[in-house]
Amino acid sequence: MNLTDLTDVLRDHAGPPPDAAHGPRMSGIRAKVRASRRRGVIAAAVSLVAVLGVTFALTAPAQRESEPAVPTTFPAYHAGTRIVAQAADRAPAHEVSVQVVPTRRDLRVFTRCEAGGRELRVRVTVNGMYSHETTCGHQPADGVVSWTAESFPVGSPVTFGMSVGESDVTQPTAGPIPAGTAFALAIGEEVPVEDYRFPPRPESLSPVDPLLSAPAPRIDLRRADRDQPNGTWRTTVDLPDRPVRIQVASNTPGRIQVLANGVRVYDHVKWTYEATTGLSLPQDLWEKDSGAKAEVGAAVEITVIAERTSGDWAVVLR
Repeated sequence: MNLTDLTDVLRDHAGPPPDAAHGPRMSGIRAKVRASRRRGVIAAAVSLVAVLGVTFALTAPAQRESEPAVPTTFPAYHAGTRIVAQAADRAPAHEVSVQVVPTRRDLRVFTRCEAGGRELRVRVTVNGMYSHETTCGHQPADGVVSWTAESFPVGSPVTFGMSVGESDVTQPTAGPIPAGTAFALAIGEEVPVEDYRFPPRPESLSPVDPLLSAPAPRIDLRRADRDQPNGTWRTTVDLPDRPVRIQVASNTPGRIQVLANGVRVYDHVKWTYEATTGLSLPQDLWEKDSGAKAEVGAAVEITVIAERTSGDWAVVLR
């Protein structure tokens, strides 16, 4: 066999097989391809069903509009306290409880209800014994009770309970809890102003001037300095020939103390960025309440101490 013959032989073997052999083999290959495609389609369909099933499972609870929501949990720092324990539930449940180990003597008990504007009756217990009653649900504010742990030494467990029901003054106990009611209980330990964690500051603050009394009868004592809102300032004023009260207005968290002749007669502490105002006791009660002596019409030294404020505030006599 010469080189030309060898080339012809190799070319003949490299070509396609006879139709008799080629047809069945290609049919088998096509069948395998079709089967593979069917398996791919089935797998894709199964995956799609699984995804749809997961999506439905995740979204279905949010569509149950008739189911009442549990009240928003209290933040870690709330109304001058650090929340150390809290619990929440909804109807048909009607009570919750928490256990705390106080590290300070002064605690605050917060109760909260969401009942569509209805007034509900709240009963609070301490270690299973009746403590006090209040109402909730008819206004957005929380129910707050200060509680001093004199009966229990610091470091011992204390259990607080809260039960909720319909309010009926003719009945000695609360009625059944209405459907759709959600409620919460929280225990907070008082925190010094210097250690309190304020909420995030908003982009804008409301003015305090609309909260102040009319300019004519009032005596302006001190206004916040934009560059130095905190500090201590003293001034001597002649009191008018009438009893006065101290008014403080502010639009940021912080503490503003007012002293008369060195004795504190008003302590204005706030924890939010809402513009709020507050009043001291009338002048004729200062001595009885704090020992401060300030006669009507007399000259008195007023001291203003501002701590951790960051906006506008004003102190006036009215």
